[in-house]
Amino acid sequence: MNNFVDWLEHGAFTPYGYAYDIGFGTESAILNYERGRNPLICGGTSEQNNGNGSLMRIMPACLYCCAKGLNSDEAIQTIHAVGSLTHAHIRANIACGLYYFMTDAVLNGEGSLTQRLQAGLDKGFAYYEKALTDPDELKYYDRLRDLSAFRKTPAEEIQGSGYVVETIEAVVWTLITTDAFEKALLQVVNLGRDTDTTGAIAGGLAALYYGYDAIPEAWVNEIQRKEWIEELCEKAEQAVK
Repeated sequence: MNNFVDWLEHGAFTPYGYAYDIGFGTESAILNYERGRNPLICGGTSEQNNGNGSLMRIMPACLYCCAKGLNSDEAIQTIHAVGSLTHAHIRANIACGLYYFMTDAVLNGEGSLTQRLQAGLDKGFAYYEKALTDPDELKYYDRLRDLSAFRKTPAEEIQGSGYVVETIEAVVWTLITTDAFEKALLQVVNLGRDTDTTGAIAGGLAALYYGYDAIPEAWVNEIQRKEWIEELCEKAEQAVK
């Protein structure tokens, strides 16, 4: 949370030296922390706090849990804690948890990308069906239970909005209806609306499956502060070994 404050107030970790396009839930959580609230209870818990801000930034935590070989309970406890720094409603937590299970399946599973995502989602749904005190929250993600059926959903029924449920649907639908990294990223962005966030979330899983070399070189060369980001990635890799 100290890093979040540094980002908001001083532009740390930003490409241009200042923070911009900040979601209401994220900004509110940071301000709660600045007022002295415990970091683990800074995120909003109302139904209105189900934006995609926590899902957008959860991939490093997912990779950490995978690298450390945490069991499902340990991993989900970590994922929920990291997500709840800004978005503490259980629905947003579930999205982050399902993303973790998909990440683990993409990294360690077998078969096509769709098969791995389905395996991850199956494990995630099974976990939450046992762990949730209010299993009704899972119903919001029912369209992700059967990817063979979900693949047939028309594009006009997929919303790349800032609502976390619609975001993860857009990401998964894009990944199972394309067969290359570049195609996936172009398709999810062309859904419109919250394009930077859906692109980031889809890109995380797509890159894990297709590999770094599948990312167009022209795209990589346009990344602001590329060398600094590469250095951060190397440090992160060393930190989990």
